[in-house]
Formats: sequence, C-alpha cells, structure tokens
Amino acid sequence: MPGSAVAKPDLRVLELLWQLAAHHGRVWCYPSQATIITLLRRFHARQMSRRTLNRHLRALVAGGYIERIRRHVKQRSGELLLRSTVYTLLPRARRSIARAARGALQLAKAGAKWLTYLAVPVLAQHGSTSENPSSPAGGAAPPGHAPPPPARASAFGREQSNAARELLRSPRAHSHTP
Repeated sequence: MPGSAVAKPDLRVLELLWQLAAHHGRVWCYPSQATIITLLRRFHARQMSRRTLNRHLRALVAGGYIERIRRHVKQRSGELLLRSTVYTLLPRARRSIARAARGALQLAKAGAKWLTYLAVPVLAQHGSTSENPSSPAGGAAPPGHAPPPPARASAFGREQSNAARELLRSPRAHSHTP
C-alpha cells in the first residue's frame, strides 16, 4: 500500500530525535524534516527521501515510540502556514534508548577489557626499555614512583602482542569503514 508505514522503523530516526531533545534537556523537539534528513546523512551516513522519512515516522508513531503534533497556523489571508512538527518521545522510546545505552556501555567495557589484554603485553615489552625515547631517563621510573614490573614473557602474552602488532599493521586498522 503506497504511503503506508514501513514494517520496522529505522531506529536511527528515533535516536536522532532523542539526541535533539536531550541536547535541550527535553523529551520533545521540533526539527524540520529537512533538518532530520540532513542530520541522518551527516551522523549516520543514511540517505533518506522525505517520503521515506514520513514512512518511518508513521511506523514510530504506530509502534508507540513517538507522538507527532502538527503545528498549523491560519494566516489572515486564509492560507495555512505549516510549521515544523513537534515530536514527543513516549515512555517506550525512552526505555528502548536506555536499554540500547546500557548495551552500548557493556559493549564498550568489554572492548576496553580486550584492548587492555592486547595492549598491556605490548606496553610491558616495549614501553619501559631504554630504546624508548619518550620514557624518562632511559626507562627509569620518575622520582617518587616505583619502577614498572618486569615484562612477563608468557606464551599467552606473546600471542596477544603479535595479534596487536598485526592489527596495527593491517590497512583496515586505519580505515574508517567497517
């Protein structure tokens, strides 16, 4: 059916509306559709036509995520002046965003944990040697600090160090595309 809502809304639209509302400390915002499309392209690399945006907005309304209040003003000449729509985030949207934020935080913590597993052996092996020009006094500890513990040469640490070096050498490590 033309003009109907999509089966599953693009939640990047919901996230964008939440970010705009949260930026001003509110649960509502009123960006124009052109602004929403521009911000989706800029921050989410998502091209979307105005018609497609309206389909996703209808799906968000149907799913109980947002409420839309269209603002129209009748001018003295009798013409209708259309203003941007007010989008209010409903409790379901706020719960969904909070759940996604908790998931992102857990993912970030897990990623940080793995980075330390990769980086600590590399830093322990290379960070406190006299060849490192950035370390003070050829690897000596700063005054008032204990020297770093000696690097442990375990097979597990060597595998992680090699994996970290390979990751840093690979061309994908420096690209911005997945």
